[in-house]
Amino acid sequence: MRLGGLGVVVLVAGMFGYGWYEAGRLDDEIERTKAELKMWEARASQAGKIQKAAGDIQAWQAGDTVWLDEFRWLSDKLPSAKDAMLTQLQAGATPKGGEIRFEGLARSVDAIKTMEQNLRDETHRLIGKDTGESAAHKDYTLRFSSSVYVTPEPRR
Repeated sequence: MRLGGLGVVVLVAGMFGYGWYEAGRLDDEIERTKAELKMWEARASQAGKIQKAAGDIQAWQAGDTVWLDEFRWLSDKLPSAKDAMLTQLQAGATPKGGEIRFEGLARSVDAIKTMEQNLRDETHRLIGKDTGESAAHKDYTLRFSSSVYVTPEPRR
C-alpha cells in the first residue's frame, strides 16, 4: 500500500509540476502575444493615418482646379483680339472649385453677347457684373467685367 500511495503522490506531484510548467509557458506566450499585438496595433494606427492622408489628397486633387486648363478654355472661348481684350484677370479657389474674375474692353455689344454665350457650359457659370461705355481706348468703346465660376470635373 505504501508503494501505491507513493505512486499516487509522485503522479500528483508530476501533474502539479506539469501544470505549473504549462501555466508558466502559457503566461510567457500571453506576454509575447500582447507585445506582438501592441506592435500590430501601432502599425495599424500608422497605416490608418497614411490611408486617411491619401484619401484627403485624393479628395483635394479631385476638387482642385487645374488653372492652366481653365486659362486655355478661357482663351478658346473669348472673342478674338480684334473684337475684345482683357485688361485685368484674377483667379482663385472657392469652396466648390474656382472663380476667374476679369475685366476688359470690347468693340461691340455683339462681341460681349457672344463672349457671354461662349463662357457658359456644364462646368462653368458666368456672372456678368458690369458693362458700359469706355473712353479708355479709341477702338474698344465698351467695357465689361464678369466672373466665371468653375466646378472642376472629377479626375480619374
